[in-house]
Amino acid sequence: MTEKKNRRNQTEGLRRQADKYQRFHNNILELLVGGEPLPTILETIVREMEQANPAMLCSILLLDSDGRHLGIGAAPSLPDFYNKAIDGIEIGMGVGSCGTAAFTGERVIVEEISTHPYWAHYKDLAARAGFGSCWSQPIRSASNRVLGTFAIYHHEAHTPLESDIAIIEQCARLTSLAIERSLAAKERRESEERLRTIFHTAMDGFWMSDREGRLLDVNETYCRMSGYSEQELLAMRISDLEANENATDVIAHLEKIMKQGEDRFESRHCRKDGTIFDVECSIQYRPSDGGRLVIFLRDITIQKQMMEDLKKSAAAAEVANRAKSDFLANMSHELRTPLNAIIGFSDLLHDGISGALNKDQKIYAGLIHRGGKHLLSLISEILDLAKIEAGKMELEISRFPLLPELNVAVMMVKEKADKHGIAVTLDIQPELEIEADQRKFRQILFNLLSNAVKFTPGGGSVEITARFMSDDGTNPLKPGDAMKPAEVERDLLEISVTDTGIGIREEDMPKLFQEFMQIGSVNTKEYEGTGLGLALTKRLVELHGGRILAKSEYGKGSTFSFTVSCRVSKDY
Repeated sequence: MTEKKNRRNQTEGLRRQADKYQRFHNNILELLVGGEPLPTILETIVREMEQANPAMLCSILLLDSDGRHLGIGAAPSLPDFYNKAIDGIEIGMGVGSCGTAAFTGERVIVEEISTHPYWAHYKDLAARAGFGSCWSQPIRSASNRVLGTFAIYHHEAHTPLESDIAIIEQCARLTSLAIERSLAAKERRESEERLRTIFHTAMDGFWMSDREGRLLDVNETYCRMSGYSEQELLAMRISDLEANENATDVIAHLEKIMKQGEDRFESRHCRKDGTIFDVECSIQYRPSDGGRLVIFLRDITIQKQMMEDLKKSAAAAEVANRAKSDFLANMSHELRTPLNAIIGFSDLLHDGISGALNKDQKIYAGLIHRGGKHLLSLISEILDLAKIEAGKMELEISRFPLLPELNVAVMMVKEKADKHGIAVTLDIQPELEIEADQRKFRQILFNLLSNAVKFTPGGGSVEITARFMSDDGTNPLKPGDAMKPAEVERDLLEISVTDTGIGIREEDMPKLFQEFMQIGSVNTKEYEGTGLGLALTKRLVELHGGRILAKSEYGKGSTFSFTVSCRVSKDY
């Protein structure tokens, strides 16, 4: 009967003990949920454990940020001299129970401090504190990192039971929860503080709002932008600050942003004084932060005004450019009629149709004729450039043989070339046809050939070549190669004019196709010209959808090449 009663009493004692630990566990969880400070929770863990087990003394030691030293987290019942002695101790193998447990990450059970080698350097300190045993359990994070140790002391040598091991493990887990919650809260506070510092010192405006558009936070920059105080803005919604034409669309827009996560757009806001300013908004939705909207706002009123001014300036420049082109076209047209008369009558005078002229008179008539022709050429080039700039140059595209056009161009420069002993040669396929405006094509050829002859010294040469161009710009077929019509039904042809003339300096190449520009290597007194020929040639080539390129070596000659659409007229 007595044995049965003892078993019943033992069972009842175990149940009461289990109830104590359950209440202890629940109390700590309530403190965690309630957001109590870490020191409060750690001290509560220690004191409740000691109340549940009066024979125990407990301590919690925490690893510092470098993971090398232990500091007091909670040890209210341990002597002050003892806590001071171990506070900041460096962990390592054989550094008491706690120093070893933190170093190895394993539980350390020292049943008798006075004889255990781990306590060799601290047994006098333990004897003074009256400690006979010390069990230490590592406190681990969810990622298994050691955060500190939970220790249980007894005044006498003591061997733990399985229930004691379960208790110390439970206390270590609860302590881990408290530490990690505290670290997370600290990290969140620091992150929010950094974010708040950035927001409130940013050059751009900043809002934080809830899902309904109520402002929860604003920075000083937006206060200056809007003219409202922080208190006034925090009593408003986003829609209150939008200009009237935008206000009704704000809520719908916010719902769209919450679905897609972020957006960037331009809007118009209303200042406190009623004036409107343009803003660029960048919005991010943060569902993990209570469904908040983080909004950056940049005042772009000046940029918008500058863009409007630029548009007006561009429009005005376009009007002025069109007026210039119209003026040049009209002026050129008006000048050509009397100039043609001057050229015609000077030609009649020179030939003596209106009567015999003496030698000097013939010279004067010839000078008038040449000057008139030169002036007429200049006026024609100006008129063509004006038409191109005004977008009024229309091409009459037709298909015609290439060789006759080249022969015509050669004949136009032949007199001057023969006079200086310059050989002009052709290297093309006679059966080629091209598609272009025939008159404009002849003008392109004449400008390039006349320049080549003009800048080539006596005894030099000028060569005209043609080669097919593939899509990648290489030369798959050279003049003289056999090819069936089906293989080159339609392709690009590159026509080149190469001379052995004076050449062009490298620094002058970028200026080559500019209007009214004669390069520095040309003596304008020796080589008369207006500087319009190459500029007009480039425009005409591009008008045909082609391109023109120049290569030159100073003192050795130049090559000007342009592309044109071509066909093969028959087998060859």
